[in-house]
Amino acid sequence: MKKFEENHRRELSRAIASWFVRKDGKYYRIDAPGAAISLPDVKQASVQRMRREFPHINLTGELLREVFGTAFSLYHQEPTEMVATWSGQVISRPGDDQRLLLNDGFATINLWRKPVYRDLKVNQHDWGPTGAFLEWIIPDDATRRQVIDWIAWNLQNEGDRPTWCLFLHSKAKGTGKSQLCRILEALFGEHNTTSQNGISKLTGRFNVITLMSKLVICEEVKLKQGSNAANDLKTLISEPRLLVERKGQEAYQTQQNCCFVFTSNHPPLWLEADDRRFFIVDIDHEGHASGPRTEAFQALVKEVQQQIEDPAALGALYNALIQSELDALFNAKSLNTKTHCTPIMKMIQEANRQVSTERLEELLNEIGQGYITQTALVHYFQKSMHANVETIRHKMFELGWHKAQAKWGGVDYQRVIWVGPGYSIQRGNVIAPDGTGAPIRDDVEIGL
Repeated sequence: MKKFEENHRRELSRAIASWFVRKDGKYYRIDAPGAAISLPDVKQASVQRMRREFPHINLTGELLREVFGTAFSLYHQEPTEMVATWSGQVISRPGDDQRLLLNDGFATINLWRKPVYRDLKVNQHDWGPTGAFLEWIIPDDATRRQVIDWIAWNLQNEGDRPTWCLFLHSKAKGTGKSQLCRILEALFGEHNTTSQNGISKLTGRFNVITLMSKLVICEEVKLKQGSNAANDLKTLISEPRLLVERKGQEAYQTQQNCCFVFTSNHPPLWLEADDRRFFIVDIDHEGHASGPRTEAFQALVKEVQQQIEDPAALGALYNALIQSELDALFNAKSLNTKTHCTPIMKMIQEANRQVSTERLEELLNEIGQGYITQTALVHYFQKSMHANVETIRHKMFELGWHKAQAKWGGVDYQRVIWVGPGYSIQRGNVIAPDGTGAPIRDDVEIGL
């Protein structure tokens, strides 16, 4: 072959090696590794893509034979020119441009892809109409600052992850929740974003591709308190490492770097009163779909859409967020629900705290003996109330009960017991307000 053709062979072989991996005699696209592809189909697709991406190269039959002979070889000396053997695993490593990570002859697919607009290397930083849009949908300065800091932190620390998420709520339709999600998708990159209705795919068994996205958007979320889906969702937000599984492949542990955004027209009353995983924003303004300022708001939304569809303008918005200085009280790893608490969060906390406390009070009245062991109480919290056991102390103190330690039941060590107002513990006995006593028992029925 001629020298320039040899250079072309290398260029095209490397391209194919960057598009596909092989496993068990089948081939898989790096950008969409879900379906196996036969070798003839891979070759045909490669020819079409080479014609599109390398129009300056004349794809002669001789050149194609050499390219395919190299790319699909099992023993070529240059690994970058040969389709690698896939380990079957996918990961997300935001900020790393390497699509294939080689280890001991096997390749792991890095699903993160640098958004195209970042290749422009725009120097300007400008909020543009997005700044006005955020002021419109989130008029409260403190709430808006918290939302902007969350977005900025995730872009500034793309290889890391927060331990709490955004939950956008509005009773009315057309308030801009979805538009804010579109802004985020553009900033993080459409290839790095999974957007879906509900959370069934997120909490399902084969959710590895979703969890390898940098940004996960779930719209129209509505769950039941204490449901398996609600509990699974909280785990996904909190845990940095998860067991993931692809169909037909062994499950494996991997790091997840997701940031989550949820939207709903229903307030998330399924959350526990003291849940610190969700920063809930109530988006309510006169520009909604049937409001008096609909036309003005829709005009602004149109400007925002034009901004994020323009790579240069999107790059300027990205720079504004990258250079944004975070508030001193902002913490992406811990949401302080006392310092940062929106009105809707307070409403949900009060409503849930009242209901759960009333249920607990009914339980204690039903027992009617002035004490309950901590073991029985924890069991009730987990099995009946589906509540966080860390809230036990607060609720019991709220009802006037106090915690004590005592020995009972023939064991030679102290255990924790909760005692009602006016009651006390003396030598393994519970003393009632009238001075009568009774031994502590472990076999008390607690209405489960």
